[in-house]
Amino acid sequence: MKYFLTFAIVALYSCKVSAQNSYDVFYSIEDAIESESQFIELDLSSQGLVKLPVEVFQISNLKSLNLSNNVLLDISSSLDSLKNITSLETIKLNELNLRYIPFELFDIKNLKYLVIENNNIETIPDEIKGMYNLKGLFISNNNVDYIQSGFMHLSKLEVLDLRKNSDYDRKTVFYFASLMKSLNDLRVDCEDGLNSEISSLTNLKKLTLHRPNIKKDYELLSSLNGIKELVIEDGVVVDYKKLFTALSESEIEKLTISDNSIIKLDESISNLTHLKFFSISSWNLTSFPESISSLDNLSEVVFYDTPNMLNDQTIAKLNSQKISSLEINKCNRKKLPDELKQFSNLQKLNISNNDITVFNDLSNNNLEELIFFDNKVTSLEINLLKERMPNCQLIYEENESAEAAILAVKGVSPPDENLDIPFQSYKVDSQTSSTLEYSSGSVINVPENAFLDKSGKVVTGSVDLTYREFNDPMEIAFSGIPMGYDSLGVVYPFQSSGMVEIRASQNGEELFVNPDSKIRIDMVSNSSSSIFNLYSMADGEGWELKGKDSIASRDGSEIIRERFQYNNNLSTIPKPTIPVVKSGVTLLDFGNKKKYRKKGHIRIYSTHYNYRLVAFMEKKEMSIKSFNELKEFNKYSWKLDGMDLKSEINRYDSLNQFVQKFNDRMYDWRNSQGDVDSISKQYKLLAGANLIEDFWVEPNLKSDNFNLKILVCGDTNTFEIIPVINSSNPKTIQRKFKFIFSKYNKALEKRRTIWAEIDKFHGNYLEKYRAEMEKYQKDLIAFYEDRDAFLANKRQELSNYEASSYNFTRSFSIDGFGYWNCDVINRMDSPKPLLAKMYDKELNKLNIRELLIADITNNGVLRYDTGGKRIYDSKSKNAIIAFLTNGEIGLLTPDEVESTKLYSAKEEAKFEVFKSDEITIGEIKEKIGMPIN
Repeated sequence: MKYFLTFAIVALYSCKVSAQNSYDVFYSIEDAIESESQFIELDLSSQGLVKLPVEVFQISNLKSLNLSNNVLLDISSSLDSLKNITSLETIKLNELNLRYIPFELFDIKNLKYLVIENNNIETIPDEIKGMYNLKGLFISNNNVDYIQSGFMHLSKLEVLDLRKNSDYDRKTVFYFASLMKSLNDLRVDCEDGLNSEISSLTNLKKLTLHRPNIKKDYELLSSLNGIKELVIEDGVVVDYKKLFTALSESEIEKLTISDNSIIKLDESISNLTHLKFFSISSWNLTSFPESISSLDNLSEVVFYDTPNMLNDQTIAKLNSQKISSLEINKCNRKKLPDELKQFSNLQKLNISNNDITVFNDLSNNNLEELIFFDNKVTSLEINLLKERMPNCQLIYEENESAEAAILAVKGVSPPDENLDIPFQSYKVDSQTSSTLEYSSGSVINVPENAFLDKSGKVVTGSVDLTYREFNDPMEIAFSGIPMGYDSLGVVYPFQSSGMVEIRASQNGEELFVNPDSKIRIDMVSNSSSSIFNLYSMADGEGWELKGKDSIASRDGSEIIRERFQYNNNLSTIPKPTIPVVKSGVTLLDFGNKKKYRKKGHIRIYSTHYNYRLVAFMEKKEMSIKSFNELKEFNKYSWKLDGMDLKSEINRYDSLNQFVQKFNDRMYDWRNSQGDVDSISKQYKLLAGANLIEDFWVEPNLKSDNFNLKILVCGDTNTFEIIPVINSSNPKTIQRKFKFIFSKYNKALEKRRTIWAEIDKFHGNYLEKYRAEMEKYQKDLIAFYEDRDAFLANKRQELSNYEASSYNFTRSFSIDGFGYWNCDVINRMDSPKPLLAKMYDKELNKLNIRELLIADITNNGVLRYDTGGKRIYDSKSKNAIIAFLTNGEIGLLTPDEVESTKLYSAKEEAKFEVFKSDEITIGEIKEKIGMPIN
């Protein structure tokens, strides 16, 4: 059998590589609006939403929206409105009791990631094919038992998570997945074992098998040659010896095993020679095999929930010279393993969730990061560690496990009657409209016929109306009004922008609001934010969401609009322009003459590609200017020659396979967003500095044939070849080709001269471009510094305006008398347990009846009785008020709060104590530095 070579010059193509960006997460709509982050995730989960706030549409860079655990949310109308947000690429709809995938999702064409876990979904419908841009579908922990055929058309799907579902047909899933050429991460249940169809998933890079029950068919996994990561999750029946043996030819780099049936890993783990990361979670694991030390690439190891692995010799079996990251998490360790001293290259150590008290004189100089959450390490030991290892970052949290306190959500109980906010009383004629002004400047607009009696009849005559306001944490604290909101049994603290109580009566009888003639309140406030919702509370009940209020500036100032407008466009500082690659890279100009771009990519075929003789260059490719010298050989075909023909064929085919396999990676690299030198990237893509950098033929002076030279990645590969002509005499062949080679060499030199000019031009261009890029980077840094200063000044102007006085009105109509509050659920930035011992200034222990934490930063109050764990936001400005059993009041000012480690049980908080009839709210405000209205 004869083997022939085929060479063809092919045009380059470009391919897009998308990079998934991480999101900056915001829990406040206002913060998200003001943020200049490019990738924003708005987390509105567990906020008791009934409908989607309209302010969401003001977030210009909204990429991800989390609406999970809002079971009262009108999901259909919310999703229907989201289709207008073109930037949105991720939606999370977990824990919403959904029985089907909402059809409104299918109209959100730009959606890339759908997370819809922990629901009751039974079917993946045919209509899902409309979500053709979907890259990730996470639908674990549902009741999926039927997947319709439209699912197979999700051609861009990269990640599919189907774990913890009903008895769906695995064969169907594997068949559909085999049609999705982009799918590289599959997570499925495997309680029924493997199906032969899994071998068709040749594009997979990561495979997660949940509760695998594999008794045979391990060779099916061996067919997945491209897999890099395997996860065995909650293993049931797995023969790890057979598994590791089946994977011996694989290139798995990451292996995660969660399986409590494992007592000892099998020695065959040494077959996984490419393994870099290994994580094991098994309560019953007692030791490692000796062979694990032979894994020279293993650098990261995680032990999780392996309390029976107490023998330190197990850790010693790891290759201590190779391990750079080690995690021993939730393993019931009382001390650090002594063998850690042998890990000379260890850079990261995580020993969280153990019972470690000391670090055994740990002093590894290479250690960069030490994590030890939830241990029993004393502050003295931490300080000693800081002295020993000043360059190591310590990550820990004292009392991280403290439970959140339960806030009051119902009932109004002023902790001290003497300091309660008094009502302001008004007499109104029920049959005429009235405009009443409160001492703060708020206005109550009472229309005619606004009151009903208990029988529902319109009241006539004079009516007694009482009204009071609570505008700051002190006034709220002494009112006794609960500032907690109960959402499905979860209580959240409120942040307020103003609260009122309004009542009406006639002759001592309670009156009610006429729904056809509602009272409107224009309440003064120092906040212009639209993040707040409107709530009402009747006596003895909890807060009820009522919708939104409207906001206006009292003096007509434009600054209220600027809250939503200041951004890059408001800055007068011009943003530098990024240097761009000019068209000259595609067709380079040299004075008045043009040189064609390099187009040197050659596709070389396998020797057994076909058996007919094919010339160097087909006639149809004569228009291609690169390698134009090959036209001299256009009449001839060539075959491999040499003494050991079989060896030459194998060597040539190996080069061919290398080029083919490497080609995709080269295109990815050229197009990757991580390539800083975009001019260089485009040159390599358009101008032709490719995998095969040059290609030429020359006479073989040592023999009677010719040498084919292929320059690949800087290495020259030489093959002996001979033309196929009607002559077997080598001298005849050499003589016949003498003239041809003369013409070929001239064309070759001309082409190489042109290429050298192009390379020189490109080198100069690249040098200039890099200089421009360097200047651009410096200009960009200066721009951001100037812009940040500009925005900081704008924010300060707004902050000063808001803080100077109550410059805004928040208007709303009421449908009942009682309490009305403009609030928003407040997620603490840094919650800490309040554990410090509480004394007066003379170190007498305080007998506390009720404790209030006034969050001045967020205008809220945390109200705790003597039971339960208390928490506070350590990043806020806080004042603490203690109501004592003897009727006295203790006060801890914000400065004292900040200077005391209240989260430590060893600390002592020293309160100033007053008798309630000897101090006013105004005096308390003065002591803590709050403005007095």
